[in-house]
Amino acid sequence: MVKNMLRCLFSLALLGTALGWLSCPTITCQSLGTNTCASLLSDNSIALNSNPCDETRQCSYDLVLTWFSLDPTVRLPTYGCVDAQGISLTTTWTCPNRAASKDLVAGSYPKTCLTDSDCALQDGTTNECVCTPRTGSTSGFCKPNLSSTYYSSYWDLCTSSGNIIEGQYEGFYWYLKQQYAVYYDTVDLPDCKETLWEFAQFTIASNELSGARALLLAAGLFLG
Repeated sequence: MVKNMLRCLFSLALLGTALGWLSCPTITCQSLGTNTCASLLSDNSIALNSNPCDETRQCSYDLVLTWFSLDPTVRLPTYGCVDAQGISLTTTWTCPNRAASKDLVAGSYPKTCLTDSDCALQDGTTNECVCTPRTGSTSGFCKPNLSSTYYSSYWDLCTSSGNIIEGQYEGFYWYLKQQYAVYYDTVDLPDCKETLWEFAQFTIASNELSGARALLLAAGLFLG
């Protein structure tokens, strides 16, 4: 069942790189044509399909942003669902080394931004200012740094597990969280966000992880 649920997932992609002064599109939900992912409403407004793609296709927010950023003279007015691609899940997840002084200089997550410089970190570096699927603002949000206290629960888990996290969905959940947390934790998200690949996969991973933990707990109680 797990393999069937995940067989059509899209290849994991990194968040789009912010370029200079960020102007993000606002998003609304509309019922669009079959296997249509999004439609351009204006120069800075997108309609996201409230109807999901069929089971062989998917709609990735990262790819919607790529389409939106194309030159208007070559950009099509609508963007279609893309063919789904498989991914591989590993049974173990190795934690990386944690860097020091990676918290924000000012503010806390979720933090709005217009440029990467708005996401300055305590060690003198910056993190990306990225667009999120919001409904009422054209500002971006700072992408949390993996080594920041924003991910304290992840680093606590790494410490308690000897830096090796066992279980497919534990690792998959944290991979998604690390790549797309800025999407989940921003405000004013569209009602149809679950039609986007990034949200749908996080929901799947969360549900599967919750189910796995419940089974482990039940087994522990039974064996005890």
